[in-house]
Amino acid sequence: MIGEMLKGRRPRGSFIFGPKIHLPRNQATGLYEKRATEEEFLKKLDASLKRLKLDYVDILYHHDVSRRESALYEPVMNAMEKAKRGGKTRFRGLTTHMNVAEAIRAAADSNFYDVVMAAINFRQKDQLQIKEAVANAAGAGLGVVAIKVIRGVAEGEKSTNPKASLKWVLQDPNVHATVPGFSTFEEMNVDLSVMEDLTLSDAEKVRDVVRLRDGLLV
Repeated sequence: MIGEMLKGRRPRGSFIFGPKIHLPRNQATGLYEKRATEEEFLKKLDASLKRLKLDYVDILYHHDVSRRESALYEPVMNAMEKAKRGGKTRFRGLTTHMNVAEAIRAAADSNFYDVVMAAINFRQKDQLQIKEAVANAAGAGLGVVAIKVIRGVAEGEKSTNPKASLKWVLQDPNVHATVPGFSTFEEMNVDLSVMEDLTLSDAEKVRDVVRLRDGLLV
């Protein structure tokens, strides 16, 4: 579907596309299995390019990394290096949903990745560690993209204010962009409205900020 939408869109530089490639790993440990090979990674990339009807992607993401060992997994790094040398990607990225601080630190230390896409939101218990890791990554020259920004809440709790959630993440100067999802035009407009002003309103501070982790949202 996306390939059909992008077909013929010019100039090519008018959009940035970044697919994510995931290889088999042990779900309990977060470490790769033997069948996670360089060849399999490149095979998935070529299949993605064919479906997208693109010659190259802008950011190629090593997807769902939760361990330092996985971030530095040689077969994947070799595959990504070949993809860049072959003109199939402009930049190399890493995405992380769990054990986020460790994965971000590994990406920053690697001197290999250009971008890190990480789950960042007010409900994470290790917010301070993640914030420090994000600052370190940005200081090392990596682009930082926040995902999982708007989180749901447990039954019986107050609803999450999506605008306050987005503002909280984007007020961090080391976060360069975010990818908030939406499924309706109303939700899209809420996401876009935050671009005009990241200041938390008085109502948001009273109703949401205190609730969204004491001390970190003011």
